Amino acid sequence: MLCIMGTIFFLSHQPGDTFDSVLFFPGEDKIAHFTIYFLLGWSVIYACGWHKGAARVKRCGVVTISICLLYGLSDELHQYFIPGRSTSLADLVADFCGAGVAVLTWLQALKRKAGKKNY
Repeated sequence: MLCIMGTIFFLSHQPGDTFDSVLFFPGEDKIAHFTIYFLLGWSVIYACGWHKGAARVKRCGVVTISICLLYGLSDELHQYFIPGRSTSLADLVADFCGAGVAVLTWLQALKRKAGKKNY
């Protein structure tokens, strides 16, 4: 989890012109935000101890979304102070969606696992 957060911080700390030459199509940065926060979401879920039992499923989901959203907010605030970077609500939405999809895929995996135990 800390490794992913460190990667996000490092990438956010790069000046605005750093990534201009590596973007292939419009909106590609939103896919990057979604993907990295999807991975962060899964790492938070793992840190919640989901593998030790699903007794606290709802709390783990809420904690995951909250941590990712708060880190996304701090990331956008951080970018405000970096030359050539700016804050973006669309980036924050992509962050939230990535974390949300991580939680939804985790819940789906729990349902599948529970369904297999019934047979």
